[in-house]
Amino acid sequence: MFLKLALENKLRLIYMIVSFLLIWISIINIDMIIRSNDNFILFSYYASIATIIALLITIMEIIHNINISKSIKEKSLFSLNKFKGSTGLSLSHECIFYYNQSLDNLSSKNYALLVTNFTIAFKLHLNIANNFMTLIDKKTFDNEIENLNELEKKINSTRNITSKSPLGNL
Repeated sequence: MFLKLALENKLRLIYMIVSFLLIWISIINIDMIIRSNDNFILFSYYASIATIIALLITIMEIIHNINISKSIKEKSLFSLNKFKGSTGLSLSHECIFYYNQSLDNLSSKNYALLVTNFTIAFKLHLNIANNFMTLIDKKTFDNEIENLNELEKKINSTRNITSKSPLGNL
């Protein structure tokens, strides 16, 4: 378990080891560094340069990771929209098929299948409207939804039609 945790965090483990080594080396060499003012100034200069370089690397890594995140987000959105578009297109074809089947059922007076096919088509149409339509198309659909609801009620009323009780005007 410890080995697995160490392997997953090997970069952090390396940072910790290097940090402890630097602390140990600085403790061992403290007399040499602060004994002479020149050595201390030189050490401070190099430490300042190293700090600035580390800060620059950190900032550049953060910017790099932000760019990678944006790129991943853009690619994911592109793939999602491509999938969404193909799903919407597939559902649209299916919806049209069921509406056409409904028309065929109406012309052949197969009212039981008419109700089934129209219900499926209408539910698909609602799904497409709510999930795949543009705002303009959705507004148009919303304006016509009452007509579709009325048509659905009339088609549902055809369930009770028999050859002895013919269809009136829809």
